[in-house]
Amino acid sequence: MWVEEKKVQGIVVPNLDRLARELVVHEAALAQCWKHGGRAFMADQGEILPDDPEDPMRTAMRQLMGVA
Repeated sequence: MWVEEKKVQGIVVPNLDRLARELVVHEAALAQCWKHGGRAFMADQGEILPDDPEDPMRTAMRQLMGVA
């Protein structure tokens, strides 16, 4: 992954349902990006923020958008 190799600072996707067709792949891609210090953005809504244990709805809403 280019983020891991520090060739890019993050990823940009048109929207979450275009990142991957399966939720598990979509979540894994985001987790890898964040793990290596990258940032993720949706062209239509801005930055996709990493999970926050204090805000479980953030994760739930992201996953719903990825499935839709």
